[in-house]
Amino acid sequence: VISSTSGAPPTGDEPLAVPVPAFEPSIALGLQDARGPPAGYLLINAAEGGTVLVGDAQLTFGPGALPADAYVRMTVSTRTVPGLAAPTTVYDLEALDASTGEYIHTFLAPPTLTIATGTPSGLLYLDPAGGPVSVDSTYDVATRTLAARLPHFSAFAVSPVADSLLTAIANLL
Repeated sequence: VISSTSGAPPTGDEPLAVPVPAFEPSIALGLQDARGPPAGYLLINAAEGGTVLVGDAQLTFGPGALPADAYVRMTVSTRTVPGLAAPTTVYDLEALDASTGEYIHTFLAPPTLTIATGTPSGLLYLDPAGGPVSVDSTYDVATRTLAARLPHFSAFAVSPVADSLLTAIANLL
């Protein structure tokens, strides 16, 4: 509805009053509210991909890797892990569907976890039932980083190469 400020049909010489609906940021952004991601999570757009950085670790999603936009969190802690000789740094990874809040455990393409370890290392999946399991990973001597393409999200730990070899041998026995 367009009307003049006097209520009569507009003549073109006076200001027009055009009703504008109230702007609601949460509706415009498609969010439940306009506060952003849950505490500690970063919103990753599925179509564009993105990166989460925490300390010496970087988690990278390529475009189309996620099945939906997701809130992603990486928690880093140091703790004793059964099956490993010494306390180790643990990288616990979570992804939540931004629309439904459901956990995302698998991906359309594996994200890459890169960690600046400084020493030749391997990556271990911390299987809650079976203990540490070696994950295919590479150590780059030039950049002193460990990288692995992750098939799923859960807890992972870095282990020096010697520890990784011992763990692999112990798992075979």
